[in-house]
Amino acid sequence: MRTRRTALCAVLVVSTVGMAPAIASADSTSSTIIYVDGSSTACSDSGTGTGAVPFCTLQNGVNAAVAGDTVEVSGSVLYAPVTISNTGTATDPITIEGSITSTTSVGVAAGSADTVPVIAVDGASYVTISGFQITSTLGTAVSVSGSSHVTLDKIRGRAGSAGQTDAAPLVELAASSSAVTVSRSELIVSGPTTAPVIQVDAGASGDVITTNFIQNISSTLATSYAPLISVVGATGTDVVSNTVSTGSACGTAVGVSGASGGSVVENNILTVGGAGDCVTGTPATGMLSVSDSAQAPVTADYNLLWPSANVSGVFYPYAWNGAFYSTAAALASATTEGAHDLVADPQFTAIPSPSANSPAIGSADSSAPGMLSTDYFGNQCTYDAFAAIAGAGSPDYCTRGAVQYQAYSTVLGSMSFQPQDALTVAVSDSEPPVNPQGYSFSWGDGTTTQSTTPNVTHTYAKSGHYTILATVTEADGATESLSTTLGTNGSDFTPYGPVRILDTRHGVGTTQGAVTSGAVIRLKVAGTGSIPTGITAVALNLTAVDGTGSGFLRAYADGVSAPSVSNVNYGATAAVANEVIAPVGADGWVDIADSGITSTTAVDVIADVTGYFSQDHSTSGYEAVPPARILDTRHGVGDPQAPLGPLDTIALQIVNADGGALPSSGITAVSLHVTAVDTTSNGFVTVFPDGTSTPAASNLNYLKGQTISNTVIVPVGANGNIDLYNGSPTGSTDLIADVTGYYTEASGSAAYVPGIPTRELDTRGYLSPVSAGASVNLPAESPGTTYVLNLTALEGTGNGFLTAAPAGGATPNVSNVNYLAGQTVSNMAQVAVTTTGSDQGITITNNETGTGYNTVEIIGDVFGYYSAT
Repeated sequence: MRTRRTALCAVLVVSTVGMAPAIASADSTSSTIIYVDGSSTACSDSGTGTGAVPFCTLQNGVNAAVAGDTVEVSGSVLYAPVTISNTGTATDPITIEGSITSTTSVGVAAGSADTVPVIAVDGASYVTISGFQITSTLGTAVSVSGSSHVTLDKIRGRAGSAGQTDAAPLVELAASSSAVTVSRSELIVSGPTTAPVIQVDAGASGDVITTNFIQNISSTLATSYAPLISVVGATGTDVVSNTVSTGSACGTAVGVSGASGGSVVENNILTVGGAGDCVTGTPATGMLSVSDSAQAPVTADYNLLWPSANVSGVFYPYAWNGAFYSTAAALASATTEGAHDLVADPQFTAIPSPSANSPAIGSADSSAPGMLSTDYFGNQCTYDAFAAIAGAGSPDYCTRGAVQYQAYSTVLGSMSFQPQDALTVAVSDSEPPVNPQGYSFSWGDGTTTQSTTPNVTHTYAKSGHYTILATVTEADGATESLSTTLGTNGSDFTPYGPVRILDTRHGVGTTQGAVTSGAVIRLKVAGTGSIPTGITAVALNLTAVDGTGSGFLRAYADGVSAPSVSNVNYGATAAVANEVIAPVGADGWVDIADSGITSTTAVDVIADVTGYFSQDHSTSGYEAVPPARILDTRHGVGDPQAPLGPLDTIALQIVNADGGALPSSGITAVSLHVTAVDTTSNGFVTVFPDGTSTPAASNLNYLKGQTISNTVIVPVGANGNIDLYNGSPTGSTDLIADVTGYYTEASGSAAYVPGIPTRELDTRGYLSPVSAGASVNLPAESPGTTYVLNLTALEGTGNGFLTAAPAGGATPNVSNVNYLAGQTVSNMAQVAVTTTGSDQGITITNNETGTGYNTVEIIGDVFGYYSAT
């Protein structure tokens, strides 16, 4: 169903080849305008009908007109009946114009007898009468006799009155007339009548009844009615493009009888406008009736007929040569007429205007004799891209009936552009045009797609906002375009710092002082330092320090409710750090909420930014690699075999690392899991780009004898190296680094899609604790290839570590979370996901470091994903 019709685009200008011109005033070389205004105090019937002194009566104005003149009638008055006998010429007709908008009327006063036609055209030729309302309760409104080349255009007339029966036609074209046109008029039957609305008498010839709205609105029922349009023995009569409603009566809409050879009935809509009930005893009849003597030479086609369903068996679409037909196919089979007729609901918005779903649209024959180039309202045919072309002539998309459907809607108004996954946009159209020649899509990245369907997808090489131009070439060759700017779901990465942007101990980024349980820190990220606006996520190393009890922190986008996840789990006194990729609110801020074990539990919070994600300001995508150990000072991997001494720094090569698994150039940042082990005192570790000064930031805080780890996203120096600094002034530590991925400007790398932080795994709720050597699966709910997780180990019965890896594969010799018995520890992990096959998602394995009998509960919170599509 087509429901969308709004004025969003220009109307197509259509050809009018094969269609009669619109009825218009003549352009005479010697014309005079004669004015009639009975409401003017200056009017006079003794003058010449000037604008200053118009005639008072219509008859005097008409009498003064000669070939080429225009009689311009105005004033909200009722003019007396008039007789027109003037003669114009083919090149200089006489035009008599009223103004319907100012209720210029011709008729008889209320209560007067209708003894003569209100407008009588007698012995006239080449006269156009236009724009009058005709007041006549009974009798004939307009009579044309002994005349030729007369046009009645835009006439409003009403016949019948309650309690009285009208036995005279509203408009009568008498036998002695020819080439008379009745066009674009509204003729209404408002009372019982036994006469036609338009009657063409025997002997008339070449008359045209076109583009009129004729309706019976009488509620009085009878057993017989005259046809609303009746052609009786008039040759060459064209009944074309009218909308005729028989109201609630079972009367004939168009009747052709007698010697009416050469007559044409085309493009009409014939319908029952009311309930369609028939009086008991009503004889069978048809909406279109052609009698025996007229049947052979009459042409009927491209009509739309709709008799009411509750009068079937009495009231048929067709009565032809004494037989009744319920379908156009049956008529065509028997007579060869009506081959393109339709018996269907015309679906008016309000009669006579068709709705967007009307079968009348695009199905008329514009070459039918007598069809005008403009309709009842003065509009041309317009092509409707949502209707199948089933018409004939040129153009072949006109509408049947008196009113041309105006397709003032944008053809592409229902086209939808939706980002999908990280870098893909999907285009679809829920209401596409009918039989388009094709579509063209310019994606804004220098590429285009040609398609026969509007349903296409495109994957960008990089994240960003792109202007997409969609163009459709319609069935008639016209084109329409629609432009929209769309941002990818995915964002690329920009390494930054590390730089400390929050420290509640010293009032950095917020007011000074520890935060208590239930408090929320609003942290400005976009616009801080050189971080731009419009970022979607930020990489932070979040540290909880000097806690007065246990609790946890969670980071999320400002402006939304706090999600049920955690980022940092802390205890009393000890400093605990964890990497966070936090979504950033539309305002550029991030919220950090504290949840302490009691309402008075307090903690200081530190945040060091190591990079940010954006659609338009960043260029580095992510490439996941199989987790691999590229540094272990205990065994001389990546550095000589020796712990890192007090305040000592080591350089770690990232390019070509892992035996060349990482590329030799183009790495802008690296994702590592860094572990401090065999610590001899308390301290911290800072990871930063080689070739830069040691920043006032930390990534890992350790205690003496503790094994602790953290994921680190760190910019890579210009030489392809990073530095690891031991911040303990007195003790040493061994360091381990496992690489899980890197950021690069190379095309084809994955973009990051921030999600709503969601808890996807919690073994406490419905699973048993995970035993040593056992695994648990985190399902792949999103389409990405790498997940950003926060993994938490808690309630361990011994010491161990967790390893997260793609499901279905071997467990790598790396760690993501190192835990001790009874300890709650969280770490961020960026883990590749298995998205196909029987094993999908991420497998998390509990690796024991003690007796082999320990168990642990595992929580997995998902913050987003990377995808290259």
